[in-house]
This record gives sequence, structure tokens and C-alpha cells, in this order.
Amino acid sequence: MTVIDALTIDVPVSYTFQDYNVQLIGSMDTLTRLTELREKFSKAPYGTAVHQVPGRRPKGEDMTSDNRLTAFCQFTHGDRPLDGWYLLRTFNMVENETPLGVAYNWSINLFWLGSNSYYNACYLVTDVDVLASDWSI
Repeated sequence: MTVIDALTIDVPVSYTFQDYNVQLIGSMDTLTRLTELREKFSKAPYGTAVHQVPGRRPKGEDMTSDNRLTAFCQFTHGDRPLDGWYLLRTFNMVENETPLGVAYNWSINLFWLGSNSYYNACYLVTDVDVLASDWSI
């Protein structure tokens, strides 16, 4: 199983890696589980950005106020991506009829942000107003 945030999906058919981008391709047999995956990615094309920095690694940005498009992903099978924090980028789906019934083929794109320690150090410091000041201002 592969876990994206709290959503468990079947083993993806394939993983494709390109720089810090990861594409997963898989299939689901129920519309309910597919709808959960689609809702998870509903704001992804409009709420995320990847900034190219010359001479450095690209930086992913979650532009939602509650970091809804940043998810911890765990992969369990095959030559898989690293477990860690990913930016949810795009979701695509195709309905396909097979001899066994209807299958929903999907592909999702993720952008690698970093491991747990890297994410905690660099990305979670978003609300500076709640930090106490040393000067009691």
C-alpha cells in the first residue's frame, strides 16, 4: 500500500522520476476511493507552485493557508520514491472497461519537498506572529 497523508491507495502500477518530480500511475476499482483521491488533489493545480532557482534545487510552495496541499507520503513496494513530504501537483483519471468490470486508471504528480527533519526545519515556520518576542514588544 501507498499512503498519501491519511489516504491509503493500492500499489501503484508504476513510478516515474524526473528531478524532484514523481509521477504515480495506478488503478482503482471503486468510485468512492477514486473520489477521495480526486478531492485530495482538487486545488492542486491552482494552489501550488514550483520555483526554479538557478544553480540550486527547485523550491515547492503550498499557497493554501492551511498547507492542505503538502502531504507526508509513504511508499512500500518496488523501486519507490523516498518517504517524506511532497507537494500535491496534479491528478488525472481515465475510466477503462476491462473484462473484470470497470476500472478507474489514475495518475498523480508529486514534488519532493524533503524528509521529515528537513521539512520541520524549513517549511513549518510559517506563522511568525504566534512566536513570543524576546523584547516583550
